[in-house]
Amino acid sequence: MKRRRFLAALSAGMMGFQAHAMSRMMGMHEGEAMPGAMGGMMRSRVHTSSLPPITGQPLLIPPLYEGAVRQGVRHYDLAITPGEHEVVQDAITNTRAVQMPGSDLPMLGPTLRLRQGEQVSINYRNGLDEATTMHGHGLVVPGSADGGPHQRIPVKGAWSARFTVDQPAATCWYHPHELGKTAEQVYKGLAGFIFIEDDEQASLEFPNTYGVDDIPLVVQDRVVDVNGQFSYQPSMHEIRMGYFGNVILTNGRASPVFEAGRGLLRLRLLNGANSEVWRFSFGDRRAFAVIAGDNGLLSTPAWIKALRLSPGERAEIVVDLRHDAGQKVLLWVDGLRSRQQKRVLTIKVKEQSAPIAQLPDRLSQPWQRPDLKGLRQRHFQLGSMMFLTINGKSMDMDVINERVPLGQAELWRVRTGMGMMVHNFHIHGGGFRVLARNGRADRVWPHEQCEKDTVYLAPGDEVLLWIRFRKPADTDNPYMYHCHFLEHEDAGMMGQFTTI
Repeated sequence: MKRRRFLAALSAGMMGFQAHAMSRMMGMHEGEAMPGAMGGMMRSRVHTSSLPPITGQPLLIPPLYEGAVRQGVRHYDLAITPGEHEVVQDAITNTRAVQMPGSDLPMLGPTLRLRQGEQVSINYRNGLDEATTMHGHGLVVPGSADGGPHQRIPVKGAWSARFTVDQPAATCWYHPHELGKTAEQVYKGLAGFIFIEDDEQASLEFPNTYGVDDIPLVVQDRVVDVNGQFSYQPSMHEIRMGYFGNVILTNGRASPVFEAGRGLLRLRLLNGANSEVWRFSFGDRRAFAVIAGDNGLLSTPAWIKALRLSPGERAEIVVDLRHDAGQKVLLWVDGLRSRQQKRVLTIKVKEQSAPIAQLPDRLSQPWQRPDLKGLRQRHFQLGSMMFLTINGKSMDMDVINERVPLGQAELWRVRTGMGMMVHNFHIHGGGFRVLARNGRADRVWPHEQCEKDTVYLAPGDEVLLWIRFRKPADTDNPYMYHCHFLEHEDAGMMGQFTTI
């Protein structure tokens, strides 16, 4: 009898462990029951508000923060705080924000301007009631300054990212990277831009006056519940297939308005959504110029009529408003997964001229494709029919999945698993070049013709990446690679690596 009871208990324990592992890989929350048959997998917990969003307000442009030099180091002092914001009518939404000295932002954070070659220290203090981290997405920094899940900021604690700016001009951003909590903390409002400047970009005659003709735009969707609050309660199905909001915000406001001069307008676009893939275009189907992607400039402007960005991706575009005085130019997004179509910005064009009226033909030196012979290849499969894993493994803070030699170029092949789920792939610690999509170099999109850190993969896609890391990351401070659909990341679709 004792033996039978022992075996029964052992069997029950193994079944419980397997169920826990299965739920983690499938994207279930801790404590959420496995559904009977397929029954609760499709059930949504979205309870949207009937309160209309407040539209037509002026675009909120985050304050530009230059920092303060102390003993030869430029310091950026930031406080992570609770906040309040008016998103829908007749309600106050509880949010979170990152504050610079003297600011009182309702959500998001200031734009940090960094300069190539400077020593900087980005100092965060946590005023929340839970631990967090703050990752510099796109920054080429050592693992100790990356702000990943190993650099936690406890409640009432502080942490500093200290490094020398060592990369070309780029539009980067910062956001939490707390293990298992990234999606919810970003959802509540924690994110901000980082602009890196260098001499090459400063020499170019294109729009660069912040808040006038150089405008940061982060587009996000949010579920607003019956109480006017951001509701983050994804079901198992929504974790896997996408958690989509009923309100789309641009810099924290629904369909805001910006007044621009008659000339060229530069928009720095960030897809800050958790799950949605946005397709940006203008209402009159006009062409616009892509001048930069995630980590730097294109060699020449690419004129297109629509731009696709997955979560975490950035692109800089220039729209020509020289002949639109007195008119309204509308920027729209199509949600490629939710099928929503919304106006995200109304540009009112003034009679006064903008500072810049012509775009240069050459932006940067073309990248020379290196010899690929003999390069080590690594393979990464994103998920499968059932599981949110990478190469069949779920994120484990105690496991180093890859050890990459410092300074040595490699080829990384990344592909999606079977099924209809879409993913993307973000790598910490350095940028990469997209050499081919599905074996073809001509399927690399215009905004991917530069150094990137995040790449989109549709079902069945495979991308070939050329990558080389220039900064150290050890076992105590490793880099991450992961899907930047935040629900996928939190469900375990992430690995970590060192540069040795």
